[in-house]
Parts: sequence; C-alpha cells; structure tokens
Amino acid sequence: MPSLNIEQFGDLLKATLKNRKRTNYVSLLADKTDYPAAKQLLRKSRMMQSGGTSACTWEVEMPTQTSFANISITDQDQVDIRDAFVEANVEWRKSKTAYAFLEEEMSINRGEWEILKLIQSREHRCDFDFVAGMEANFWNDPASTDTLTPFGLPYWAPKSATQGFNGTVLSGFTSVAEISTTTYPSWKSYTDAYTDPTLTDLIFKMRLMAEKTDFTPPVEAIPDLGKRGKRGYYGNIDTKMKFEDAVDSRNDNLGPDLAKNDNQVMFRGNPFSYVPYLDDDTTDPVYQIDWGVFKIAVQSGWWQKRTVLAPWPGQRNMTGVFKDTLYNFIAFNRRLLGVISTGTTYP
Repeated sequence: MPSLNIEQFGDLLKATLKNRKRTNYVSLLADKTDYPAAKQLLRKSRMMQSGGTSACTWEVEMPTQTSFANISITDQDQVDIRDAFVEANVEWRKSKTAYAFLEEEMSINRGEWEILKLIQSREHRCDFDFVAGMEANFWNDPASTDTLTPFGLPYWAPKSATQGFNGTVLSGFTSVAEISTTTYPSWKSYTDAYTDPTLTDLIFKMRLMAEKTDFTPPVEAIPDLGKRGKRGYYGNIDTKMKFEDAVDSRNDNLGPDLAKNDNQVMFRGNPFSYVPYLDDDTTDPVYQIDWGVFKIAVQSGWWQKRTVLAPWPGQRNMTGVFKDTLYNFIAFNRRLLGVISTGTTYP
C-alpha cells in the first residue's frame, strides 16, 4: 500500500474504524481495577434527547394531597386548581477525547495492516480515556461554580448525618436540577450515618434504607421515569472486605478456601460492587443507586461525535481527530437514591 497524503487520511480513518478488529496487544492503560459506573452508564443506562434545547428537561409530579376529605352528606362542594408539575432542568456538559497523526507516520507505516494497527491503537487509547473520564466524573462532587463538569452522583445523592430523606443540596448549591428541596421536600434523597460496617450498624441501616426507598405505585400507569429498576450498592475496598468478613462469620462450613466469599457479597439480591474511585473517601460511603431512574442523557447526534481536521491548522503534515459528547448525568427520581457514610465531607 503506498504512503498516504494528508488529505487522504480522513477517508481511510472512516473506512477502517467501521470494521475494527480485536487488538492483539496487551494494554496497561487502566490504573483502576474496575469502572463500574461507566460500564453501567455506557452500556445500559444511556438515553438520547432530541431537539435543540440548551438543557435536559423533564417533568416531576409533586404531591398536593388537597383533594381528599371526609365530609358529611350535606357539605357544600369545594375545589381548587393546583399545578402539581415542576420542571427539572439540567444543563448540558461537553467532554472530548482526541488524538493525532503525522503524514510522515503514514509513510513509515507502509502496508494496510501497519496503518490500521496504528489507527486502532490510538483509537483504543482514546476510548479508554473516555471510559476513565466518565467514571471519574460520575463519582465527583461538583463545585457550584464549576460550569464544565457533569453533575456526578454526590450532586444527586449528597451525604447527611441525619437518617431519612435528608439529602438536600451540596454545599454552594441552592437547588437540584433547578428544583428547591425546601419548597418540594419530596425532592430529596435518602441519607444516614454509621460508625462500624457491622450487622447491627451499617448493614441494619442499609436494610432500613432499602425498605424506606422501596416505593410501590399506589395506582397503575405511573410514568416510566419514576419507576424502580435494578439496584446496585457501591463502596470502597475497606467496606467491601469487611462485608466479606461479615459473610464469612455467618458461614461455619467454609472449607479450605480462605477467601471463599470474596466477590460474592450480595445485598437483597443485588451485588455489592467495589468502586476504586471511592478509596480516597475517608467517610467510607455506601451508595444505593437505582439504575431505573439514573441515566446518562445525551443530546441527539452528540455521542462521541467524530470530527477529523486534515490538515491541522498551522501544521500541514498533521491530522487531528476529535470525539465530542454533549451530555449530563440525571436522576429522574431522587427518592430512590441513598448514601450512608461515617461523615459528610468529600475528598
């Protein structure tokens, strides 16, 4: 295969990446052992929003409890009209990954496979950076002055030392998705505090949290955005290993395997997952996430949208490849989320 001119590279990139083959090299890119949030969000909990709006919006129906009354048969009728819907708004955030090629590299890497391997390796690193960035964004507690970072889980489920639905707003914020938790108390997540990850402390409080947030629709045809889905429970390595110790302590027939129950901890039928990004959190939080209502919302047409610039402005022998995503993390129903921790600070 002859060497390529810079203006030909864009077409080659588009053609080869459609039929990328499995890589045949060892990758040591990952510095974390797992990326549980990114895997869930990118594979199963992604949703597109069409239209050219500047924010992701949805309607939240709040309780009014004004129409029911016990009356006598001679009471005069009274009725009022009250709007029960509040609009939630979350502004879009933009993330990008990028890589580049030099025309000289295309000449040196002669042969179709050599060029394809070069393209694949850089595309692979770009995709990994995207996954790692999404994972970091998800567990991050954003500052109120930050207009670039998406709203991670702590924004939707902030910590509190008080048991119950007391997850209001992160420090510096006055609302969540532009809805006031003071005006609308139902727009709060579940919180609690613990001292030890034992059956009588943390695990008991997790059971209580699961029951308190297990809302069953009282009538049919409740909108899908508010429905319960598959739950997950997440914590750092210390909490995970202590839970495994708790499982071992309840089993008198472990046999010769000293770590028989490692990676086998379940809670109410859901796996307890280790989150490496939470290792830096000294409050040892345990998060409950309902993936039925927690999604990554993406503006239509902006999921890793690819742009190839050839030649790169000011450098005639370079091609730049950009992949842009316009999105944000959203929780349609905060009452199904929860966090239990030993404190209320963040890393």
